Amino acid sequence: GGKGSKGKGKGVARRESRVDPMAAVAKRTVIEESEAFQGRVAAAVAARGAEMAAGLREGGFFVCEGFLGGEDARRLRKQAEALKGEMTPSKSTTVDEATGLAKEYVKDGVFAMQVMGGPQYMLAPRVVEYIVAVTKNVSEVVNAAGIPLQINVDGAEPGSPPGTVQLSEKLQTNKLARCAVGSGALYHKHYDNSGGGDLRKLTLIYYLNEKWAPDAGGHLRIFARDDPEKALAEVAPRLDTLVGFWSDRQVHEVRPYTGAEEDRYAMTVWLLSQSIRSIEWDEVAEKTHFPMLQKGGSRNLVG
Repeated sequence: GGKGSKGKGKGVARRESRVDPMAAVAKRTVIEESEAFQGRVAAAVAARGAEMAAGLREGGFFVCEGFLGGEDARRLRKQAEALKGEMTPSKSTTVDEATGLAKEYVKDGVFAMQVMGGPQYMLAPRVVEYIVAVTKNVSEVVNAAGIPLQINVDGAEPGSPPGTVQLSEKLQTNKLARCAVGSGALYHKHYDNSGGGDLRKLTLIYYLNEKWAPDAGGHLRIFARDDPEKALAEVAPRLDTLVGFWSDRQVHEVRPYTGAEEDRYAMTVWLLSQSIRSIEWDEVAEKTHFPMLQKGGSRNLVG
């Protein structure tokens, strides 16, 4: 009896597990804000889904102005700016006129990064959540639309049905890019998909530039497949504008950006095909826009 009591008295005191009520509320608020934002992205895609599918089916691209609303767009811009220190000089490719081959170069005034989770989520949670939500919801819209494949599908049997575009609802790659104020930064004419084993099928670019003015330049120009000078669209990089086009088929460029008010930010998400056999090659567009390249060379003109 006494010995047991004595031993008990000398034991380690039990600590009561306490939950900080304020911390619990804060955590719950963070989760609710995240879910609410991703819900707004889903609702925005649902509201414009038919427009997106029709544009892709008929012309290979779509443009949605006022996509999420100014408040969310401005918050995304602010968080994108928080990632500025992690960006590095961006590389691209152009044509070596001497050899007719693609060659790599560093873009003047352009800085970029791939947005991941982890520490970057702490700096820019809405940016990470936007990428996840837009990947899931836009891929669902495109997959349900049954948009037919059309041109030189890799690996397809001659005379076989072309099939439809089917995108992964989870897998993506991305790039947050910044064109510096007054830099004259530009992107030469190119495809996004570089060929080979590249699965990128649909390019989504979301612009984050509230102070943009027409004389600042930096427009995205989308070309007709059979005319090297004809632009099907010239998209202003205004805040809250989402543009989408086929990564493997749509020839495009970005005009020089000379704005003096703010850096030009663009959040690009590439949605991936479920199969390499759905990656297409447009021989007409290649001959029209890149006649000096060796056959298939334009597939290496990466933006």
